[in-house]
Amino acid sequence: MSKDNFSPDENISLILPIIVGYTTLEDHLKTKFIGEVLKKESSSGKSSNYAKILDISLSKSDVSNYELNINLKIQTLTLLYRNKEINISILASLLFDSENQRISIDEYKIDSQGKHWLADQLLESVVNNFLYNKLRSNMQVDLAPILEEQLENLNQKLEKGMEAAEGLKMVGSLQNLSIYDLQARETALWIFIAIKGWGVVEVEKLPSNS
Repeated sequence: MSKDNFSPDENISLILPIIVGYTTLEDHLKTKFIGEVLKKESSSGKSSNYAKILDISLSKSDVSNYELNINLKIQTLTLLYRNKEINISILASLLFDSENQRISIDEYKIDSQGKHWLADQLLESVVNNFLYNKLRSNMQVDLAPILEEQLENLNQKLEKGMEAAEGLKMVGSLQNLSIYDLQARETALWIFIAIKGWGVVEVEKLPSNS
């Protein structure tokens, strides 16, 4: 039986969660930023090295209105505080743009509670500049082209028939893949994908009696 004999009378509509662990996001940020030098600019426009990023860690935030806690370990490079290691805790909220199918950092703040080093306004300014210009852009994920590519790949496989199990083949067509919801859970981000389309399972082989 070929797919031309199938009638897409029954629609398929389901929500499929995709789990992205914080360790996965952490590894991505480490690849991008460990060793990055944070610079400061003078009023004349000259820049000088201020600090170097030693490590980045990421976890779920316990503070309401913020989903992520990003911990930044830096090493100062100034003459006054050379080689001083500082841990900076950053709270970040996530924005899910359903129309453009995009996930990004919406707002962030440096958690300054008990951090005496924030008296150094220049350090705070340098870190804020890094957060705004570098970290936010690397935490933005445009999922629309990714979903479109995967939709095309899945439909190519479904057109030929995907073997679900021995003797069972699934044929169908997916009309839409889209992000339905985003949730920050204890160890991972849960991205819920809405799938719509049609499909049937063809039995090609019946099990023999033992």
